[in-house]
Amino acid sequence: MKRLTFYRLRAKVDLEAAGDDVCVFALWGGDLSDTNGAELMVTDPRLAALGQRVVGPADFAEGSGATVMDLEAYDAHRVALGVPEGLKDFAYSDIFPHDADMDQLGGVSFKKGCYVGQEVVSRVHHRGTARKRFIQIEAAGALPEKGTAVIANDKSVGELGSSTMIDGQAFGVALLRLDKVHQAIENGVPLTCGDVAITVKLPDWAEFGWPDAKAAE
Repeated sequence: MKRLTFYRLRAKVDLEAAGDDVCVFALWGGDLSDTNGAELMVTDPRLAALGQRVVGPADFAEGSGATVMDLEAYDAHRVALGVPEGLKDFAYSDIFPHDADMDQLGGVSFKKGCYVGQEVVSRVHHRGTARKRFIQIEAAGALPEKGTAVIANDKSVGELGSSTMIDGQAFGVALLRLDKVHQAIENGVPLTCGDVAITVKLPDWAEFGWPDAKAAE
């Protein structure tokens, strides 16, 4: 409430805490035939495959007909789609929007202004000079803890974010130098994270491609 009040500025808006009887839910993997008293239901603006966010009564999930799961299940769904999330994979003050794929996931507008850093963000976008991005990684075994370096040619090319295991396969997101990773792939150099051999993949929803491998030289 303190943070929301700060950003209200001079707008004629009254803010009031909802209380414990109203909760926020993530819903994915299907559509509900009955909204079950939901006050608001919207498709996740980052990526439709992430599902919907629902604001509704605390007993919404039990009466919705959906399978109730824990937060780890949602994180596994998100990571498998290659979507990084603030405060889990990065700190907002430590990263450029393009690093976190915000330009791909509805997190930054190039049609409005102004905001702090707008010129830098716009220049990176229109020149296509983003060198680091979160992309997907996969491994046959469990990945190490978040923050572990991804290595190519005995040098760090980035670090691991969130990871999960699905049906015995490891999936994760990692903030990587795309040019150096592409160079390693082109040269047949293995990529590792901790002691685990990994493969890398651009997310299916990504509109960016691999940069010229020579850019890493």
